[in-house]
Amino acid sequence: MLKRNHILLLMMIGLFFWSFSWANNYGLPTYTTKRITGTFGECRINANTYVKRFNIGLALSTNSVENTKIYAMNDGVVWKLVINDPIYGNIIYLKHPDGLATIYGHLNRFSSEYDAILKSVMVEFGEESNTIIEFNSNEYTVRKGDVIGYSGQTGSAIAPYCHVEFFDIAQSMYIDPLVYLKDQLNRPDSFLDFVKVRVDGKEQNISNGGSYYYSNPIPQIEINARLEDNNRRSRYGVHRVQLFFNDEEVYQLLFETIPENFQEQGDLVFGEGSTSSYYWYKLYSTRREGVIVLNRLNEMTLGATTKARIIIEDDWGNAKSWDFYLKK
Repeated sequence: MLKRNHILLLMMIGLFFWSFSWANNYGLPTYTTKRITGTFGECRINANTYVKRFNIGLALSTNSVENTKIYAMNDGVVWKLVINDPIYGNIIYLKHPDGLATIYGHLNRFSSEYDAILKSVMVEFGEESNTIIEFNSNEYTVRKGDVIGYSGQTGSAIAPYCHVEFFDIAQSMYIDPLVYLKDQLNRPDSFLDFVKVRVDGKEQNISNGGSYYYSNPIPQIEINARLEDNNRRSRYGVHRVQLFFNDEEVYQLLFETIPENFQEQGDLVFGEGSTSSYYWYKLYSTRREGVIVLNRLNEMTLGATTKARIIIEDDWGNAKSWDFYLKK
C-alpha cells in the first residue's frame, strides 16, 4: 500500500508540473514585430457614450499593416466568432484546457477554414450585422501556431494592429496578457514619469519634498503618471500605483486582473482629462473592488502635516517614488 501511495503521489506531482508548464506555454499571436503599443488597464473612452473603461488586452504592433498572420497562442477549440462588433470589430475566441480563453480582436478577416459558416451567417443576417456565432462542441480545434485570422482595424481601431486578451472563464476575470507573454516580447526602452498632481481638484506641479494643502477630511489625490517610451514617443499606463501616509500604505491600484463586471467602471479610477495616452489616477475612492486592491482611507486620521509617498511601477518591476507633504 505504501508503494502504491508513493507512486500515486509521484503521478500527482508529475501531473501538477505538467499542467503548470502547459499553462505557461502560450506563444505569441504575431511575429510581425514584438513591440508593445498598449498595455492592460489603460484608460479607454467609449466614443459614443464617453464612459471611461479599461483596456482589457494588450496591443502589439503589426507596423500598421493589414492582413499579417495572427496565430493561436495555444492548443484549444474555437469558442466564438464575432462579426462587426462596434468596438473590437471581428473577433475570435479560443478556449484552452487550462480554463482560459484567448481573444483576438480587430481582425480584418478570419482564417479561410471558417468561410463556410461565415458565408451562411452573412446570407441570413447581412454582411454589416453584428453577429455572434458560438460553438458548443469541438467542431473546430486549433493547435498552437495555427493561423486563425489576419490583422486589421475593424471596430474602433484607428490603425491595423494585433489586440489580444486572456480571460479566466470560471472567474469571469480578464488577466494581463503580459503575465503569459512578457518574456517573449521586447521590453520598451522607457522610463516612469510623474507629470502632475491634483489635490482636492487643484492641479499642481510635482515638487520633491513639496507641501500640498487640502481641506477635505481626507485629501483627494489624483496623480498624472505614465510609462514613457524613449524610442517611439509612446505612452503606456503603469502596472501599480501605491499611496502611503506616514510610511503606511493606505491605497493601491493594481492592473493585473479586471473582473468582467468592472470593465466599464473606469470613472472610479481615471480622473477628468484622462485619455488613451494620458492618465490621471484617482487615489481616493470610497470603494475597494476591481483594480482598487487596497483602500484604508476611511481608517486614517491625519494631523496638521502628513508625510506622503506615491510609488508607481511598470510591468517589469521597475519603480519610481515621489515624497511630499500634505497640510491642512
